[in-house]
Amino acid sequence: LADAYGLDSDVLWDEPIVIPAQQVAAALASQAEFRDLGDLTRARLIRAARAARDLVRLREMLKLEPAPLPVLPSRDPRDAPYEQGAKLAHALRTKLNLGAGPIPSVRDVLANLLPGVSVLMADLGRDGPAGLAFAYESHGPTIVLNLRGKNENPSVRRFSLAHELCHLFADWDRAEPLATISGYLSETGLDREQRANGFAVRFLCPESVVHRLRDVRDEDAVRVL
Repeated sequence: LADAYGLDSDVLWDEPIVIPAQQVAAALASQAEFRDLGDLTRARLIRAARAARDLVRLREMLKLEPAPLPVLPSRDPRDAPYEQGAKLAHALRTKLNLGAGPIPSVRDVLANLLPGVSVLMADLGRDGPAGLAFAYESHGPTIVLNLRGKNENPSVRRFSLAHELCHLFADWDRAEPLATISGYLSETGLDREQRANGFAVRFLCPESVVHRLRDVRDEDAVRVL
């Protein structure tokens, strides 16, 4: 049980057995999307959460200071979700000095410019979620990417990584555990997912690039995009 739920075994000596409210596992279990997944996929998500926690502990053993996420402006509630995502994408590109050029590798951006974010790869099944993001001080900001299904396409993998990155910046308040499973499985998560999609599109291809293509031949515009 400790292995399956990502807990310390001594927790299971207590009765009743309770997953602490401040655990990422509890945050995952509270999601309607999580409850709708199959048993195998849920188990693999919990294992991914445990792997992220183990990475934090290893860094502590090695006395490696965690790299904090850059601070971005708060989103304006008056903006539509996609506009919030667009502004966050522009702010992050500016913060990371990425300009408006193409990003050869999103994974390299995360590894080199956002080293505080752990990226884990998992087999969540062809029908499983494209990815998820979770964060808390015991786990650190983490993106879990499903290597099956749509993410077998490298272009989709790039988008999924950028999408999950937005959740870490836009949806984590630092006080409570974050656990977001990508998808449109609940109405309450629709704005959140639209914001992350708006971020991913514009982080990968800034609007300024698209505007410059208005007077470019179609075949050249497609090549640039």
